[in-house]
Amino acid sequence: MGTVTFIAPLNPGKTAQWWEFARACEGARSAEFAEMNKRFGLTRHAAWLQQTPMGDLVIVLTEGPGAEEFMGKLATSEQPFDVWMREQVEAVHPIDFSAEPPPMPERGINWSA
Repeated sequence: MGTVTFIAPLNPGKTAQWWEFARACEGARSAEFAEMNKRFGLTRHAAWLQQTPMGDLVIVLTEGPGAEEFMGKLATSEQPFDVWMREQVEAVHPIDFSAEPPPMPERGINWSA
């Protein structure tokens, strides 16, 4: 099973909009969010807001056999929820799904008992 964790900065002034998006994914659109995650092979998809002196960040975790391909598949999907998800992400983060994706994060430490 794959695990991908990454940090996505929030555009200035977009924290409240990010919270609306997060609440929609866990509330009114939770069934669509769950279906998208299953379709893309994710077993866990979580995000945390981290406020810093340099600006707000979102820490994203995806797990499952599709974790490493998730962002690439989301970038090209034409499913209505996926299009909405892309629009929400691009509205609050400096992410452009039409551009070449950044490299995957490189693990530095991975300890477990």
